[in-house]
Amino acid sequence: MMESYDIEKVMRSLAPPVRKYLSAEFDAGKLEDAEAVFAKLSKELAEVKDEEGLQKWIANSDEFGEALHEEMSIRYFCQSSDTQNEKFGSALHEIQSKHHPVWALRGNELEKQLIAHPAFSKLPKHYDRFVTHSRESLALFREENVPLQTEEANLCQDWNKLYAGLNAQFRGEKHNYSKLGKYLYSPDRELRESAYLTRENLIRGQKDPFDDYFDKLLALRGKIAENADCKDYREYVFKAKHREYTPAECEAMDDAIHKVVTPMLTEVWTARQSALGLDTLRPWDTSVDPYSTEPLNPFNEIGELKKGVREIFSRLDPQYPVWFDHMDELGLLDLETRTGKAGGAYSASLSERKLSFVFQNAVGVHKDVLTLLHECGHAFHHYEAFDNQPALYQSYTIEVAETASQSMELLGAAHFGVFYDEKGAARARFELFEDILRLIAWVGVVDSFQNWIYTNPGHTREERHDKFDELYRKFLPGVDFSEIEHHRRLFWHKQHHIFDVPFYYIEYAISYLGAISVFKRSQGNVESAIADYRKGLKLGRSKSIRDIYQTMGFPFDFGKENIARLMEEVQTVTRECRSVLEK
Repeated sequence: MMESYDIEKVMRSLAPPVRKYLSAEFDAGKLEDAEAVFAKLSKELAEVKDEEGLQKWIANSDEFGEALHEEMSIRYFCQSSDTQNEKFGSALHEIQSKHHPVWALRGNELEKQLIAHPAFSKLPKHYDRFVTHSRESLALFREENVPLQTEEANLCQDWNKLYAGLNAQFRGEKHNYSKLGKYLYSPDRELRESAYLTRENLIRGQKDPFDDYFDKLLALRGKIAENADCKDYREYVFKAKHREYTPAECEAMDDAIHKVVTPMLTEVWTARQSALGLDTLRPWDTSVDPYSTEPLNPFNEIGELKKGVREIFSRLDPQYPVWFDHMDELGLLDLETRTGKAGGAYSASLSERKLSFVFQNAVGVHKDVLTLLHECGHAFHHYEAFDNQPALYQSYTIEVAETASQSMELLGAAHFGVFYDEKGAARARFELFEDILRLIAWVGVVDSFQNWIYTNPGHTREERHDKFDELYRKFLPGVDFSEIEHHRRLFWHKQHHIFDVPFYYIEYAISYLGAISVFKRSQGNVESAIADYRKGLKLGRSKSIRDIYQTMGFPFDFGKENIARLMEEVQTVTRECRSVLEK
């Protein structure tokens, strides 16, 4: 796999955005340009006479906001692409440290002016959610939090750089953390164990720096919550995210996951151990295919990955390959792992140009196929909103965003034959649906852990590690960590959400319930299921999560009974796959 990707060349080749309000010369990367537009918008808002004029002003303000958002996205994308490039790191640091604090303060001043305008409360009904969220955001804003949030963003950037720099020599070559993961699918148990220990020792070797970063982040977040008159950071985040459910409901969901999903996963581990013929299941035995002596090999070159996933998209909906090809032609698919590249995967938007890009670390395993389906689900969601909503509603809640991406994985699973023969496709589906149980149980760990962290101020590092270990053993029993318990205690160190985007995790479990519901509907009528799924995504943030799920054809329900019903669907698929594999 190649070791280069010229992100600067990609960005230079993009056509300039089409603007109605901002001048063609406006440069969102120049603070003086942004300051001038803030002043202009303030002056124009003071001159607005009625609701019609206010709607036009909001559209102009949104165009400006899109330009600022896009500048931030580009700098983040560049820095992710090459964390060792000092120019990229400095550019991102500049916008986080110098530009964003000014944007936040000026934006808050404009928001105050907007909400105080006589026409604001007279806007048409379509603006209701915008009006509500604007008032909620204004009530939460504190000027003294701006420098704290800047410091928080810079700490997260530094942590990401440290994580991206984790490398080890293995089998005669340099491997980053992501690349070492491919050996966990090998039928050679000694190789799996060696790769696993090498990988986890990378995390262990940075235990103190990781804890240092987190202690600083924890202190900052506590101060941010205190400044905003919130009893703790959890209360602050729920308000900032405009969540449509409560911490108590999340805790009830975690409890339901433990009662419903953990026993199912324990059965999976037992079956896996039996199929592998092992006396005990070790952590390096949880990814290898128990029904084959060779790991799935969906592709050798990135071009093969793109071609196969594109074919899956063409079988689902004719619009999908159009969007996929467009991103590919523009160079907005950065898929290969390489030295210095940030870990993980994500999709983000260039909101002013109405484009999406996808970032991942492909190494040649089946998980890479799932990741590309998943991240393209996010990318296509951006396009659905771009094409059907005004700028103020082109964002969406994380729950709906993850429903979009996870549904794409499950819908795509029907076409894994693009990469494999019948048994290979069954193995791939089995792996996907088995992993749903594992991931939802992991959500229970991460969400419970974050709830504990932010509602138990003053805890020590060791108490934090102890609590995580306790929760892991509660939600994910059945794997033998004898003599390497120290690795398990640090698993949370590699979960970037806990560092970067606290309390962003329960959404994965909620959205999987939505995705499984989409999948369940597709078993009866796939065209109707995809049509309704797309209708829901076209709504952007103009409706509540409940309304969007109803549009997709199912309720927004993460109660114990619904979890049990949908997990039975997952078990049905895994049993069907197992019957094919055991022939």
